Amino acid sequence: MSTTEVDTELFISLTDMARNKNPKEPKDVVKNWMRSRTTIEFLGIWEQLNNYDLSPLRKVHLKTPSFNPGQILGGYQQLA
Repeated sequence: MSTTEVDTELFISLTDMARNKNPKEPKDVVKNWMRSRTTIEFLGIWEQLNNYDLSPLRKVHLKTPSFNPGQILGGYQQLA
């Protein structure tokens, strides 16, 4: 698994981690992870804490759950 160091922080390759789970199609592991409800919630919280230019309307959208627990979001739903 490859790592990259930037300043004093160490980063692990998500693709390398996914390749361990599915050597032939690591992109499928990443796609499924990116569409999970908990990942979407985490990214929404991260955006609120770290993206100071986030518009007020986008903040409301990120706080309002529009899907059921365990639901996998499709590409269209992620971008809406």
